[in-house]
Amino acid sequence: MNLLQDKVCIVTGGGRGIGKATANKFIHEGGIVYIADYDESSGTAAAEELGENCTFVKTDVSNSESVRSLINQVKNDHGRIDIIVNNAGILQDNTLEKMDEEQFDKVIQDRKSVV
Repeated sequence: MNLLQDKVCIVTGGGRGIGKATANKFIHEGGIVYIADYDESSGTAAAEELGENCTFVKTDVSNSESVRSLINQVKNDHGRIDIIVNNAGILQDNTLEKMDEEQFDKVIQDRKSVV
């Protein structure tokens, strides 16, 4: 039996990179995965590539109404959410040492809005 058999999972930022790899692993372990991503192009492509147990939902994690809509859709489809991976984030193309205060505040603010 697969580790995540029939578990309902949301992976934010799942359209590419670590999020997509996480979604892929969850599907291989039997999960039902929702990719929540702001980028419609990469989210749609990832869901198509990952197959029938993967659904893309365009979601802006910095917008609480967008997040509520995602949660409502998943609950309407499956009645529950078993796993959420909060992978989405913004990239300020800098290392922490080189980031100015405004850039750092933007990164932190975008992460706080998901909680």
